[in-house]
Amino acid sequence: MLDGELDLEAICSIEGSAAIREMTAIKGVGRWTAEVYLLFCAGHPDVFPVGDVALQNAVSHALMLEMRPSVRELDLLTELWAPWRSVVARLFWAYYATEMRRDGTRWLFKSKSESFVSFFLLASQS
Repeated sequence: MLDGELDLEAICSIEGSAAIREMTAIKGVGRWTAEVYLLFCAGHPDVFPVGDVALQNAVSHALMLEMRPSVRELDLLTELWAPWRSVVARLFWAYYATEMRRDGTRWLFKSKSESFVSFFLLASQS
């Protein structure tokens, strides 16, 4: 990328944490940027942008946590979803967009847990 130091094609094929380390070694590229690049541009299957506030809020809401999880807490939690963390991240972004809309509209389910389960059942049918 800079002076040919980062091979973007090669970085797409290595393990997620190694790719994030290589990318964040570049001045100005942080963890969130590396994770989002790997997820959306590289199509990496096992990356979850734990610093993303929308994802933190969606996980907190869906799992009925009292507080939004910290980056460290979400890091630990997402280990359960390996090697498909990118799929889970996309599902939680979709959950955030549909269940936690800024305009206040929400899906009509009896409880948060019913809503979350129904969301995943509906998502698996598409």
